[in-house]
Amino acid sequence: MGDFSFKKNERLVKRPEFEKVMAAGKKKRIERLCIIFSVPNELGKKRLGIIASKKIGN
Repeated sequence: MGDFSFKKNERLVKRPEFEKVMAAGKKKRIERLCIIFSVPNELGKKRLGIIASKKIGN
């Protein structure tokens, strides 16, 4: 099976990165499942950040 993980430079990892995306990004709700925020960057690649409540677990 392949490696489906994201490298550190492909993820949002710091709180200010998440806050910037949530403040400046476009918001799209997918039913009650999730909310997606997106904002363009100058890095030439897309990055991903996931926030899950404690109710979801690790």
